[in-house]
Amino acid sequence: MTTFPLINPATGKRVEFPLHSVRVALSNDKTTIFVPLQGENRRPIANGCQCDYCLANPHLVPCWDTLAVPANGVGFTYTVHNPQLKP
Repeated sequence: MTTFPLINPATGKRVEFPLHSVRVALSNDKTTIFVPLQGENRRPIANGCQCDYCLANPHLVPCWDTLAVPANGVGFTYTVHNPQLKP
């Protein structure tokens, strides 16, 4: 099985995603690829979140739930809050 290796900046751990099961999104300007994190790699957002999704789903814990990866492979990978993108 082919995997897509990433380093989760929140934990510093290497994360291997099976390519056939990863649903990714490309930013509108095509500079960033968003990769949803699996549950164990998500980290709660300190002080919560006030985005529309979190306000509509108050029973869910807001998390840094997505890796943002530069599409050109140059730069930093970082975690973002994008709850609409499901793993």
